[in-house]
Amino acid sequence: MEAAAPVEHLGYDQVLSILRRLPAEAVLSFAATCRAFRAWASSDVLWEALFRRDCGGRAAAALAERRRDRPWRRVYADVARLGALSARRLRVKGVSPRPRASHSLNLVAGWLVVFGGGCEGGRHLDDIWATYVGNGAGNRLSNILNWQQLASGTPSGRFGHSCILVGDALVLFGGINDRGLRLNDTWIGQIICEEPCRMRISWRLLEVGPLAPSPRGAHAACCVDDKFIVIHGGIGLNGSRLGDTWLLDISGGLQSGSWRQMGDTGPLPSPRSGHTLTWIVF
Repeated sequence: MEAAAPVEHLGYDQVLSILRRLPAEAVLSFAATCRAFRAWASSDVLWEALFRRDCGGRAAAALAERRRDRPWRRVYADVARLGALSARRLRVKGVSPRPRASHSLNLVAGWLVVFGGGCEGGRHLDDIWATYVGNGAGNRLSNILNWQQLASGTPSGRFGHSCILVGDALVLFGGINDRGLRLNDTWIGQIICEEPCRMRISWRLLEVGPLAPSPRGAHAACCVDDKFIVIHGGIGLNGSRLGDTWLLDISGGLQSGSWRQMGDTGPLPSPRSGHTLTWIVF
């Protein structure tokens, strides 16, 4: 009969103390050894300790309230995956959008869509470009971009706007035109795929009622659960930096919506522009 491995003579607390000092990869290798070791290495207490060690106490404290019933091992894997990102340059075939800044770029229904922005001389752009890259199945996207220009003029040209994906539609808000006019209109862009390699966008002004954020550009925006759009800050009238937060309620669908300003509770970000706003779910 084979002799027991030395580690089997150790108690659970002793093994846990050793595992907490190992890299996460070594803990996973230990778990693959046998069923008993796998149970020890799957301890939520262990993975919380590993997360605190590798990601910091502040990150652990912030996620502790939001992780709901997700085990710490899953939280660790999700955060570690963010560090495994890579980038590659895509090749362009044929015509492409002219150089620009402060535009929007969205991936919707397998299409990359560029709208607006500013070009040299401070001129705004009102053109819309799209290229099909696929739906990312199997983590594979096209390496070659075949841009096509879509109908322009609606919405009006602007830069520093926000354009947020909600389902298979785009929600565009605000921006600045080349006369310096700040905007606060809200548009819905519905993607219409006419054939495998052709599409168009049907734009319409969203009915939001009498209340809306003040005109602005260079603000930040994000979507929450496909039911709300949140915007913060930006550059308002007379070039002033804004620090207010607004919520667009589209929980009833994209036929209409309503804006409301969020109340001030607790510490608030200082007024700013050119920043980002991201909704993260764990």
